[in-house]
This record gives sequence, C-alpha cells and structure tokens, in this order.
Amino acid sequence: GAGRVYTPGDKCDVLVAMNAAALKTQYRYAKSTACIIIDTDCFQAKDAEGRFTTDNPIEELGIKNDVIAAPITQMVKACLADSGMDNKAY
Repeated sequence: GAGRVYTPGDKCDVLVAMNAAALKTQYRYAKSTACIIIDTDCFQAKDAEGRFTTDNPIEELGIKNDVIAAPITQMVKACLADSGMDNKAY
C-alpha cells in the first residue's frame, strides 16, 4: 500500500540489550512501559566509549522504563563452567 502498516508487534514489551550499542540502536523500538534487561558485564565505561558522551547510557538516553541490570555473561559462564566449553562457545 501507499502508507506504512503498523502492527501490535512494532514495539516490544521487553528489550534485552547485551551491550551499549544494542541499547542505543534498539531502544526506540521499546514501548514506554517496556522492561529493559541489560548485561552489566558489557555496560562498563569502556563499552560505552565512542557511543555515548557520558558513562551512563541509561541516563543519557533518558530511559524512564524499568531496567533490570544483571551480570548475564558471568552467570552463563558459571552455569557452563563444568561443561568443558571455551569462551568462544559461550
């Protein structure tokens, strides 16, 4: 058609951002009531360098949503520690 079609799936209710770059590019697709889950292992100051002007991407983007911050990478490594997998396989 001539116009853009919007569906209920155009905006997400939950956004999982595994790094600062993903948060910056995908936040616009989250509903204002969306829950945002971030991997704190990949949200250090060095990870935001060049993408953000401050060390706090959440504040800089003006995010007012619920944010759940968890060390996801560390938790996955701990769960798979006895599996024999190397870092590339995580």
